[in-house]
Order: sequence, then C-alpha cells, then structure tokens
Amino acid sequence: MLFSYSCNTILNNKTPKTTSTAYYKHFEGTVNNQPVAMDLTFTKNYISGSYYKDATEELFDVNGEFRTIDSLILIENLVFWNNKNRDDINNYFKGILNEDSYKGIMMTPDTAYPFELKETYDHQSIPLSYISQSDSVLHPTSKKKIVQLEFESVFTSDKKYEFIHPYIYQLIGDTSFKGSMNDYIKKKLNYDIHTLDTTELNQMQAHPFYYSDYCDVAYNKNNPLILTNTKMAFLGGVHENFNVQYCTIDLKTQQLVTIHQILNDNEIKNLPSLLEQKFRKQYALEDKDSLSKILYYNDNHFLNNTYFITNKGIGFLYNTHEIGSFTLGLITLYLSFDEIKK
Repeated sequence: MLFSYSCNTILNNKTPKTTSTAYYKHFEGTVNNQPVAMDLTFTKNYISGSYYKDATEELFDVNGEFRTIDSLILIENLVFWNNKNRDDINNYFKGILNEDSYKGIMMTPDTAYPFELKETYDHQSIPLSYISQSDSVLHPTSKKKIVQLEFESVFTSDKKYEFIHPYIYQLIGDTSFKGSMNDYIKKKLNYDIHTLDTTELNQMQAHPFYYSDYCDVAYNKNNPLILTNTKMAFLGGVHENFNVQYCTIDLKTQQLVTIHQILNDNEIKNLPSLLEQKFRKQYALEDKDSLSKILYYNDNHFLNNTYFITNKGIGFLYNTHEIGSFTLGLITLYLSFDEIKK
C-alpha cells in the first residue's frame, strides 16, 4: 500500500455530499461484428470502465466524457514501448449513449469499426447500483479546507447478492469491517486530525491533502464478478500516489477465486516465464535485451498477487514503482488459459 490514514472522527459535523447521478451499466453487443461486453461507471467527475472481447476476455481500460448531452467519447488506455521512445497510441469509441444502448464508431490509428452495444444482464451478470459521496475536513482555527475525502463504490440492494459487500470492504483494505454499506461509507468519510501537529496542519492549509477510494466493476459476465479498487492520494510532493487492486468473486459459490484454485502447481510455476515472454512481446524487447532496459530489475518479478481471472484467462497488474518507474504507468499482462495450459 502506498499510503494509509487514520479514520476515526469527523470534525466538520456536516452531512456528506452525495452525487445522486452516479450509476453503473453493463453492455453487450459487437465491435466490427465481434461479440464484446463493456462495463461502465458514470459519476459527476468521470466515466470509466473496461471492455472485453468474448473470444479472449482480456480487459481493456477506457475512460471518457460526454461531448454533448448524449455523445460519449471513451478512450482506450494503450501504452506501447519501443527501443527508441515511449508512445501513447489510443483507440477510442465515439457514439451516442441512449437510456439502454451505446452505438457508434470505434476508431483505431489505422481504421474504424462500427459498434453497437445494449444494456443487458442476460449472461449471468448482475445489475448493480453505484454510490458517490464526498466530504471535507476544515482546519480547526482558520476553517480552511485541509483534507478532501471521496468514496465511490458499486453496491447491491438485492439481498441475494449482499455477500459481495464484505469483499468490497476487503478489496479496499478493511478486512475486519462487518457492517452495512451505509455504515462503511460513514467510516470512509471520517478523518482524525488530532494526530497532526501544528506544522502538518499549516502545510495542509497551503496544499490540502486528498484521499479517494473508487470501487468499480471490471468484468460482469458468465458468473465471475471482477471488482477493482483504485486508491488515490495527494500528500504533498510532485504528484498523486495511486494503487489499484482486483478481486474475482464466484457468484455461485460466493467465494473469491484464486489462481491456486484454477491452476495446478506446474502451471503456476511456469507463470513467471510466460509473463516475461508476454512483457517482452508487448514492449518490443528481444530475448537478449535486459529487462532493466525498461524495468527496475533484470530478474523476473512478474508473479504477484494483483490479478483478475476471467473465464478465458488471467491478467496480472503491476502498480507504479512496483517493477518500473512512475512514468511507465500501470502495466497489465494477460495470459489466456490456452497459453498457460499448452
């Protein structure tokens, strides 16, 4: 974890602000006549999510904005590396969002494909709601804002699926919390400034701190539900810190899915080598090239505990400064089960 904070007492005695327009949608349809699904979260501040082709179920992150009241642009987060420099090459979706559909053109650097998606929950996916709440903490004497807190998360009001809530708390980092989602929100929007000294309080007046927890849907189809948590914090310095985690929930057994349940010992043993091969291909590194040309290490650090599991494969995510510099951003390597088991 890149940062931590103590949450005990709220000092401003205000009712937290709630964004009532936050919502979640699951779409299924086609891009260039190929079956795909898309999970999107809409809040006051951002639109983000992921899409995945039925053939591979590799997750691709997207984020975007409305250009007009119904014209939605979603940019796919693609990062490529070559031997000379780092380039950001983006595909993007440009279309009209209606109440239950999203239709338009997916643009790539080379061509354009039509896409048509409809909101549906037919393929063992579950409808979910989304809540967005925020609050701030004021300096005890100047009354200036010194901390901004934000909490956003999917949740369910269907008792049949309430078992996902403890997994949300666990994903965010509260392994012992057992209460309701409403109680959890109150906990997340509490902040104890009694531990701060005068120097810290003055510093925060000049540059207010910022903490946020976003729990979103990454995959919601054919039973597994994959949730992702993004923690962001500004604690002074040059930029924000952020950390992303995943969990995969089997909706039938109501249990977390781990690689040890779906792969044998030999397959797990082979994962580091397969992930390195994938990394070299993805970042245009020859076999003779040192990994340290891009990463911190020349030895293999690719097997970690930040992964998601779809019906077709496993994706491993590496947070900033985990194996590479902040400028690399998040690195994701996806292996299909065909690649793992061949």
